[in-house]
This record gives sequence, C-alpha cells and structure tokens, in this order.
Amino acid sequence: MAILFPHVYLRRTKVESYQFENIQVIPEKKGFQEFSKVSYPIRYGRFSEIQTPDYTFQFNYNSVFLGLHDALMTETALIEFSALKAHHLFDFERSHIKNPCLFLFGSVDSLLDSEESKFRALNQLPFKTYLNLGLESVDPETLAVLKKPITSEKVKDAFTRMIDINKKYARVEVSVNFILGEGLPPGHLPSLLELIRNCLDRFYSKGAVYLSPLIGSNAKGEMLKQFYKV
Repeated sequence: MAILFPHVYLRRTKVESYQFENIQVIPEKKGFQEFSKVSYPIRYGRFSEIQTPDYTFQFNYNSVFLGLHDALMTETALIEFSALKAHHLFDFERSHIKNPCLFLFGSVDSLLDSEESKFRALNQLPFKTYLNLGLESVDPETLAVLKKPITSEKVKDAFTRMIDINKKYARVEVSVNFILGEGLPPGHLPSLLELIRNCLDRFYSKGAVYLSPLIGSNAKGEMLKQFYKV
C-alpha cells in the first residue's frame, strides 16, 4: 500500500527519494521484468525501498486506498476505471505479494443508495475490496449529540445490508465502526448491544465491528468495561 509521509519532515532529492533524518525512502524502483534463474537474489516488478544506516528493506506494494471520506458514492464506472488503472500502473500482476487489496470508505447513505450492480462490479475487480463506514451509534440521542445527520433506522438498515453484502460477495468485505466513550447518552450501549444480538445470530468470518474510542475520552477503565460488555 502507498505510504504517506509528512512533507514537513521530508526533503526530496534528485533520485526520486525522500530523506527523513538517517532514513531514505524510495517509493518506486523497477526490478527485472522477466523471470530468470540466477544464483543471487533479484527483485522483480515494481517495489519500494527503505534504507537505514544498518539495513535495506525492499517490499512490493499490492494495495490501493481509493478516494477520501466517501469513495463509495462515486459512480461505479469511475471506481472500476481507477481500480483497474492502479492495478496496471503499479504492476500488481508481478508483485510478490499476491491477492491485491482495494480499500475505500463509505457512508450510511452511500451504502444504502448503492445498487447491487455496484457490488457485483467490485466483486469482479482483480482485488479483494474492503469497505469501511462509520455508523457510530444506533441510539437517536447519541446521534444527535454527535451531530451525525442520519437516523437510527438508517443505521439499522446499513448494518443489515453490511451482513447481506458480506454473505453475497466473496471478494467484497464491509466493516463498520461504533464509538465508545464517557459521557455518552445512556441509551448508546444498550441499543448497540441489542442491534448486535438481534442481527448477528452466529459467528461470521467477514464484516468486523470496530469499537473506536471517542476523542477526548480519558476514562480508559470505563471504556474497557464497555468493550468487555459488548
């Protein structure tokens, strides 16, 4: 996957590399294009390199992060074009790391508004596609406190559709985020537990439910209790 480094600390050199103190990062190097039998290790395809005073690390990238906060809202044809273009430009076909991945964010509205044809198209791409969206809470009062412009009913519908998509499409996986933290309305945790218990009747190998600490929450012990309760 492409790695972004803070430009404040990096300076670019003429050899298309980035220097951070005593670490040099070369985002793209080209190895041999044809396979051959040799008595010493060689690198094929495109790869990145990180050099330190003591070691040199070389690795192939095989994943792409597409879009910003809600790439799922983009037209299906543009998602397909961008994914296939990246697959070609980064030469994933030659990567030593097999099974390339495509990562993108979505929203409750874009998930519910997307037709099945979009997920069929994602399933046909030469990637395993991972889609993540923030539901945050199923409790109406908590959603209002968070100023999240969605309804409790939409959150429930999005959670149900996540499960449905994960069952239907082998190469598409949807995951969701809910928050934990101090000072949230009393209905937040009970409504989350009810949603999970009612919708997840067994163990699923796809579709993680992530519990994220609310920014500014300092009561780690209380959040751990909430986590273990869920």
